[in-house]
Amino acid sequence: MNTKIFLLAVLAISITLFSCKKDSDPAEAAKPLIQKTTLEDQSYFLYQYDGTRLTKITSSDGRYTTIDYSATTVTVKEYSIDNVLGNSEVFTLNSKGYAVSAVTTPGKKKSLSSKSLLPIPIAQFAIASPTIAYEYNSDGYMTKAIYGDAGNQEIITYTISNGNNVGYSNAAGGQTYTSTSQFYLDKTNTIGFENMGITFFGKQDKNLIQSVTDTYSGSAVSHSYTYQYDSQNRVASNTISTTGAYTTSTAYTYK
Repeated sequence: MNTKIFLLAVLAISITLFSCKKDSDPAEAAKPLIQKTTLEDQSYFLYQYDGTRLTKITSSDGRYTTIDYSATTVTVKEYSIDNVLGNSEVFTLNSKGYAVSAVTTPGKKKSLSSKSLLPIPIAQFAIASPTIAYEYNSDGYMTKAIYGDAGNQEIITYTISNGNNVGYSNAAGGQTYTSTSQFYLDKTNTIGFENMGITFFGKQDKNLIQSVTDTYSGSAVSHSYTYQYDSQNRVASNTISTTGAYTTSTAYTYK
């Protein structure tokens, strides 16, 4: 979820989608676009844009993902290092340009997972579903993602507060996985999915994550986040430390 590059890349529909909003509103100012994310092992992901829309992600190992747009759909295709098509996913958009459903066609080879382009946690339970539905609140934040069909569903419900996703619950098969997040309310988020040219999943968190606690079957795991900044107060790098486990770092380069 939050510990992936997003999360890889991790994956803004053109800012013309929001042209009806006041130009003077600082919350709607053009967001800086990320050009490259580099992991601590020096592997990296490069992001290509058509204006402000993400069109391609290329991994340092040669895998890549393409993103194509029409008035009512977004099509994501994954390719292996030998240029073989893997999974493809078609997102249907509503009148605001937000994805309300997705249909996945499995491929023979795996490339950059299309899940890495989603501003939502990867499903915690093993539901193999080719369909997903999404819901949003009136402010444009995703509030629900529904995997599968009636009788075999995994539902992720998000809680939004002060422009941030402060928690979610993920239920399937009688099991529930929950996650709660704290934020640095004085720090602007410059590494969200909109900073990677994606706005077809609604709005990203307004602020930077400070900590996350994941709970499943009575066990909790905590993650803490620290950041370094460049001269323009954009995130230059972040470090995620997981209690009793590991630490990961990511560096960001902007256009």
